[in-house]
Amino acid sequence: MFSRLSAPLVAFAGSVLLLAGLIGALFWTGDPGHAHSGNDPLIVFCAEAMRLPLDAIAKDYEQGFDQKVDLHFGSSMSILANLEMSQKGDLFLPADDSFIELAKTRDLIDDVYNIAKMHAVVIVRPNFPRPVKTWDDFLAVGNKIGLGNTDATAIGKVVKQHLQAAGRWDAVEQRAPRYLSNVNEVRNSVLLGSVDVGIVWDLVAQPHPELTVVKLKELDGAEARVQVGLVKSSKQPEHARQLAKHIRDKGLQFGGNLPAVEK
Repeated sequence: MFSRLSAPLVAFAGSVLLLAGLIGALFWTGDPGHAHSGNDPLIVFCAEAMRLPLDAIAKDYEQGFDQKVDLHFGSSMSILANLEMSQKGDLFLPADDSFIELAKTRDLIDDVYNIAKMHAVVIVRPNFPRPVKTWDDFLAVGNKIGLGNTDATAIGKVVKQHLQAAGRWDAVEQRAPRYLSNVNEVRNSVLLGSVDVGIVWDLVAQPHPELTVVKLKELDGAEARVQVGLVKSSKQPEHARQLAKHIRDKGLQFGGNLPAVEK
């Protein structure tokens, strides 16, 4: 009896093992109709000033390279702090290279790529009743002034250093400006009228024709050199390097534009 059953039992057991193998293979390879690159998302710590062009560049990269890009925005100092605390990420893109140097001293980044230069400009809220054509117009009594935080934002830090060197910063402080957490908040405050005038990067002002943009000689030289750094702890350094080059090469083709690109 046992000998008669052994062969069918062996065949049944073999069928079970074959089925298990097929199921395991299905889970391992995934549904062919939903194939993907298998790469984790690339994490980019990015300054608020870059939000508009980087949103577009990230979408273009995702379509072209079949890999998701997660953008984490904030002021240049806050994204540096987030990078250091999280100990993860792939690219670091602040609004000024002084923060790149800080990241280097903290041993957070490796390769660095030049992206662009941005210049500080004055913006004036829509329907403002007085012309703003000079530095004195900007500082006129009654004007509500918005500036980026001088410790946390690249725009605030660069403008303060530039005006201090020219002996003009004390006059700005005497006007009790409202310090805001990032450059986009300065722009939005001017757009909404909670402040009358502000100083932002030209990149941030460009997409908003309803704002009056004024280039003043007192701000000549108040500029940021934009660089992107490869994070040392990146788990995907080659993909991160590929994205960095994509940002550099594609910057001028998207809304907002990255001005004065340096290769």
